[in-house]
Amino acid sequence: MSGIGPVEPEESADGGPWAGPPQPPDVVGGRGRGRGRRRLVAALLATAAALPLLLWPTRPGHNTPRPAPGPPLPRFWPAQTVSLHYVGLDEPIAAYKASAVFAFLLTTDPRHDGSVTVDQLAQAFPEIGTSTVPAVPFTVPAGGTVRVVVRLTARACSGFPLDPDLPYLDTTLTNNYATEQHSYLFDGRYASDLSRYLHTICASTPLTRTAVVSPIVTP
Repeated sequence: MSGIGPVEPEESADGGPWAGPPQPPDVVGGRGRGRGRRRLVAALLATAAALPLLLWPTRPGHNTPRPAPGPPLPRFWPAQTVSLHYVGLDEPIAAYKASAVFAFLLTTDPRHDGSVTVDQLAQAFPEIGTSTVPAVPFTVPAGGTVRVVVRLTARACSGFPLDPDLPYLDTTLTNNYATEQHSYLFDGRYASDLSRYLHTICASTPLTRTAVVSPIVTP
């Protein structure tokens, strides 16, 4: 073809005018649509996974403040929670008996939680032997009472007064807070019964008796 002038349109194979090279179709489906669907599903899954975390603070009771801890429970020494009461003679006093048997009641205060263990219960004077039933150590349950039989045996009639005004028993007590040594003082019937036993046993046996002289304090 030569010359100058407008270019004549070529004819297509079917005889119509040629419209130029084919244009790519507008993509509204195919791989483009599948990619969009996957993105939508992924977004929905991410939202569903985050939903419990978003709703957790709104659960009933979640934001309810915890109650403040109360004050610590008071602690009591064993002697503050247990009492020792004299009941009376468990056996009559007799000259032919080397021992005297006294009965006591150990009671724990029901207002104080916890038991008390008696590790030791004895007379203060080494010349007077002591044994108990039940044997030490034994435990007094919380709010309970234990009957204790104390057998005293004078090994000698020296080193102690025959007429003690305030005889006492030495104890070692343990609870869930501490271990404590405590002496229980008695008067009245226990002092009278103990004095009667000491006079009886020291007057009727060849036990050596040495007078106990109270120290004189001078200013």
